[in-house]
Amino acid sequence: MSEYTTTPELEREEGSIFNYLAGDLVFPYQPGMPKDVGLVYDWREPTVSQLQEMLDMDGKARSLEQVVTMPLIGAGWHVEPGEGNDDHETAQWVENILRKDNADGGMSTSMENVISQMCTAFVMRRSYHEKVFKRDSDNQVVFDKIAWRPPETCVMVRNKQNGELEGFNQWVYGQPQMVSILLPYAMVYVHGQHRNPVKGMSDFEVVYRNYRTKEKLKFLWYTFCEVMSLPRTIVLANSDAAAKKSAQAIAALKNAGVAGIPKDWVTSIQPLPAAVSGGHDFQEAIAYCDSDSALSLLAGFTDLPGRAMGTGTGMAMGTRGSYGLSASQQEFFMTVLDAYAVELETCITNNVVADLVRYNKGTKVQVPRFTLGPLQEEDVTQSYSLLESMATATNLNVPPAFVQELTMLVADRLGLNTDEIGNQFDKIAQQLADAANAPPPPMPGDGTAPPAAAPPGPKNASLQPSSSFLAPPPPVPGS
Repeated sequence: MSEYTTTPELEREEGSIFNYLAGDLVFPYQPGMPKDVGLVYDWREPTVSQLQEMLDMDGKARSLEQVVTMPLIGAGWHVEPGEGNDDHETAQWVENILRKDNADGGMSTSMENVISQMCTAFVMRRSYHEKVFKRDSDNQVVFDKIAWRPPETCVMVRNKQNGELEGFNQWVYGQPQMVSILLPYAMVYVHGQHRNPVKGMSDFEVVYRNYRTKEKLKFLWYTFCEVMSLPRTIVLANSDAAAKKSAQAIAALKNAGVAGIPKDWVTSIQPLPAAVSGGHDFQEAIAYCDSDSALSLLAGFTDLPGRAMGTGTGMAMGTRGSYGLSASQQEFFMTVLDAYAVELETCITNNVVADLVRYNKGTKVQVPRFTLGPLQEEDVTQSYSLLESMATATNLNVPPAFVQELTMLVADRLGLNTDEIGNQFDKIAQQLADAANAPPPPMPGDGTAPPAAAPPGPKNASLQPSSSFLAPPPPVPGS
């Protein structure tokens, strides 16, 4: 008998995502927490404090952090209908709520701020947020804030059996024990779940190891520079007593100092030879660490300016060939950022957008999708060109929804008021709907007055959207 001829046992789950061999330990719950959940600590190094120290002290680490996070922070965002769903009304409703100003009843933490705080997980592995709800003037359940919580003070709370994320606990100043912030009031973004689904990963672990190595190399390099700035001297003395007296006299010299040493004390005084080119070895070692850090993030193109100036490893690589490879490297790097954007979008969709829809519209309405981007500058340029072509076209054969989505995308990229533009699209759609439902004009020769002449159109009629694709054509007289 086939194993698929009977109904399977529903909601059966015996395994767990915890890897106890790798140290994924679940600790007992605390008072106030459900008994089927526990705390999951992360004792790995580098810690959050060590990673923060690296960003504060190392220029290469800070530049790489900006290269990874800034494209996502400045990409812009939208709320779109999900796959196979054309419910633009719900998507626009969610976006209007999330974009509303605090003075107008919106969140005190903007979505741009929330996205930038979530991007810290690229370095710190996780970002923790507490969701605070309120009711607006329309009696809708909305967010008062999505408040960031310091990862140093937070511990994940997961289901003991299957490892599902339930929220987090936080050490709060003045509280005798940890405060439990569980779903639906908690949002935890875990970065890199494809490698470590329980605790996530940091993209800067290799960068941190190289940072610690560079600190040692810099200490040795600065010591070498100090020795070279004050060269050592060899004194061939006639006796031990004369050698000690000569050494004391030379050691006491300051800048432009003069020491008188009797001729019968010494045979000769000469500088100790030193490896003048030794400093170049330290520079090469530090440059190698910087290059290895960039390559670990697939951001090797950030080393090209230094190579062109002859300050990095492979100084002969500062040629057109290096910059020729830069374009392909950047394209692949942007592909990685696209994958990071998908992780962020999924977390916000499941924890922010879904809450607004479920608490206000119920479970029958499909949840829209939160999207970031576009990240590629070529996509933005293409959108500009396409919108310009559509604005100057006399006849378009594309759906009105495509025109609206493209216009909203370009408007958001230019920093325009997308709410006002969306309202104008709604007005145009309503006018076209009223015109389509209006009774047909009277037929010629039926004894009625002829229809009034249409008013002249605008001067720049070519810039107006063509009605041929927005509404059905009027009836032909005599048909």
